[in-house]
Amino acid sequence: KKGGRIAISDIVLIRELTKEMKQDEKLYCG
Repeated sequence: KKGGRIAISDIVLIRELTKEMKQDEKLYCG
């Protein structure tokens, strides 16, 4: 739409995520 907005985000890792972290969707939502 004219005048609309879009937001894009990405995740940058400093170290590998644990299995528990990968399965916790709350960690992916800001």
